[in-house]
Amino acid sequence: MKHLKHLLAALVFISLIIFTNCGGGGGGEENDEFAEQAEKLVTTWTLNANGAVNAGVQSEWDGLTLTFTGDGNGGSYSTNVSTLTALSSEAPTVWPASGTWEFGDSGTDIDFITRSDDVDVTIKEVTDSVLELSFNISSSGARVHAINGDWTFSFSN
Repeated sequence: MKHLKHLLAALVFISLIIFTNCGGGGGGEENDEFAEQAEKLVTTWTLNANGAVNAGVQSEWDGLTLTFTGDGNGGSYSTNVSTLTALSSEAPTVWPASGTWEFGDSGTDIDFITRSDDVDVTIKEVTDSVLELSFNISSSGARVHAINGDWTFSFSN
């Protein structure tokens, strides 16, 4: 009987150790990846000279700034699109003045973000000093036809 009590106590102890080390919190490494990617992304970025491309360099975007805030769970962004006088009225369709973002596919892919206007933006490169983003705009209507297509923006800070 004494051995049975010791065996039972040992089984309870081993079970506690096993269940304590399982599950909980999950994805520590993955969460770290999102936090690290967000840490690089979250700052104010300035468009490089000739940094906006849609079937050719478009200099009217010169002076564009893009500011990200947030963390590995997403956040918000803002631009100075409304102050760039050379841009057409359709420019906010390409880069809205502000919105929210989250890592793509509901927070499971650090290689792209989804903006609140449902545009998926590929993060082609992000370092402490370089950000390159690309996305596709496919709006309907004759007025916005000029903005449809693939866009690439190269920023630095």
